[in-house]
Amino acid sequence: MPAVKPQRPQQRQQLQTGTLIDADPAKVSRHLSELGAGLDALAARIKDRDHATVTLPVGSTRVPHGLGRKAIGCSVTPTTADATWAWAMTAADDKTVTVTTVGVTQTNAIVEVW
Repeated sequence: MPAVKPQRPQQRQQLQTGTLIDADPAKVSRHLSELGAGLDALAARIKDRDHATVTLPVGSTRVPHGLGRKAIGCSVTPTTADATWAWAMTAADDKTVTVTTVGVTQTNAIVEVW
């Protein structure tokens, strides 16, 4: 089988960072508008997050969050080291997620929901 030449990633529009040698109002305005557009694009990609400290016993635990929408993911920071511990998340509504655990109880674990 012939080798396939790897393709370069497509180029995305970048924020132009020029220097202002003079204080030309047109240049200042252009730089500020580009900066504002870049910040708006960044804010559109970042999702809201909420976190809670909860005790996760073995089994299912409902964890409330204040996102106001259905969660798309979460992370759990355990407090007890154990190789048999694992977790999974399901989001049924816009107010809670269900974290199901196996292994050992995690006291005061931090659950971050996004």
